[in-house]
Amino acid sequence: VEMSVKKKLFCAAGLIVNWVAYICPVIKCKIPTERAEQILRDSGYDFPPLWKGMPKLRERTCDLSLIVPVYNSEDFIDKCLDSLCRQMTDYSYEVVCINDGSSDGSLKIIEQYAKKYNNVVIYSQENEGISSARNKGIELSAGRYIGFIDNDDTVSSDYVQTLLETANNTDADLIQCGYIEMSSDGNKLRET
Repeated sequence: VEMSVKKKLFCAAGLIVNWVAYICPVIKCKIPTERAEQILRDSGYDFPPLWKGMPKLRERTCDLSLIVPVYNSEDFIDKCLDSLCRQMTDYSYEVVCINDGSSDGSLKIIEQYAKKYNNVVIYSQENEGISSARNKGIELSAGRYIGFIDNDDTVSSDYVQTLLETANNTDADLIQCGYIEMSSDGNKLRET
């Protein structure tokens, strides 16, 4: 189907708005979603907007949500959670543990942390893989910012403070930090 130049421009604009709305759900739009969809349809944008697939996000009640997919990690999840729960920070944060169908003692370990720390949130699901676990964590998160931590990672005690200070001081959308890769016996392999 051949489209006019005007229709192509409207569709391109619709794609850009759609993309921004998908990755930046905090953007406040002054027109209702139904009206925005009608504008897109009237301009030739004839497929469903991406934001229809967005999960219902929780109210933002803390500064940071750290999402930890957990799968059969009983040998190292305690070190990860120790480092996350013992942060030296002025910021509020939560640790969202997604138990992705672990068949070992991982769930019992994270339940112990949830009893001890009131900022640890647990959700259990059938094993669906790390991407599904991270997506569920995003859906359950209440943080203004979202971070991902692997269940075998540990972070420095000023991790939350440093990243959020940097984000707030620079009004950043994304913060990235370096890391040190360690061997299982505790030797430093590489620093990035």
